[in-house]
Amino acid sequence: VGPHQVEGGRLWFGKTFYNGEGATGLGGFGYFDTTTASYRLIAPPEIYPWSVSAILVEPQCVWLALDHRGEYGDYPGGLLRWDRKTATVRMFAVKTVVKGMAEAGGTLYLGAGDGIVTVKGEQVASYFVDARADGRCVVVGR
Repeated sequence: VGPHQVEGGRLWFGKTFYNGEGATGLGGFGYFDTTTASYRLIAPPEIYPWSVSAILVEPQCVWLALDHRGEYGDYPGGLLRWDRKTATVRMFAVKTVVKGMAEAGGTLYLGAGDGIVTVKGEQVASYFVDARADGRCVVVGR
């Protein structure tokens, strides 16, 4: 069990695993329902080779940041949006390993070790903080 979030009587979680030196896993996500004491695992094909590095459960969808955890470090696998009503998947190109997510005002904010990524509608934008020689810090788009 990797990143997780409680929603009502459900504990949602993403699977995480080491993927190197002959060890591997099968990506997925799901939840434990406390009222029925049962698990539901979900594994669309788009998630099979990936670990989940961050999760955000919303009423309409579940957002999953994907990464590969290997012996030479982690590398990004993008962002997956799973529609809770239709069980369809939409992938977004995110080129950094995401460690946290939050939504505000219709924008999804993704926190990473090297900056911030925003997703609004179909638009993905990436930013980092640039420390200037005069001591000021400025947010810069990539």
